[in-house]
Amino acid sequence: MSQTAFLLGRNILDGVVMLNELVNFASRYGKSCFMFKIEFEKVYNFIKWGFLDYTLGRLGFDLIWQG
Repeated sequence: MSQTAFLLGRNILDGVVMLNELVNFASRYGKSCFMFKIEFEKVYNFIKWGFLDYTLGRLGFDLIWQG
């Protein structure tokens, strides 16, 4: 997990630009992509971590992406 907003030298739109580039790349090259955003500070205690790990595993994500 990494913070991408409210950092010195970063613009508030950097995340939007990065997302746009990813969607454009996937579209241009016919690639599948999976994106989701979670505000961890606000929902940390409400996430069903087992379900999230199970879902990421079923989608083919390596353990490195699972936390």
